[in-house]
Amino acid sequence: MGSTEILRLIQAMRQATPGRAVNVLALECILHCAEQERSMGDLMVLTGASNGRLSEALRGVAVHWSSKGAELIEPPLNLLKRRKIKGARGYRFSLTRNAQQLLDSGKRTGAQ
Repeated sequence: MGSTEILRLIQAMRQATPGRAVNVLALECILHCAEQERSMGDLMVLTGASNGRLSEALRGVAVHWSSKGAELIEPPLNLLKRRKIKGARGYRFSLTRNAQQLLDSGKRTGAQ
């Protein structure tokens, strides 16, 4: 089974349980970002999820600002880097070193 089949399976599982499996949506985004760096628009097209659902899911796997913008929040397992797109509104997501090592070897390291 290749990555395309796995991605289809994960997407089907997520769509079968709307509103409850946000972590599966985050996993799907991580797998898409493992193939190449992705923008939020790319992830919306690839997953079929709205911007709001994606933002909520990605908060659990990427560093983000608190809702009031006063505090930088790092999730317990930081798997995606979020970078501002220069000259445009939006972000691009790519794997952290830790996520890459998890996918390559299945082991978590302390370095991000």
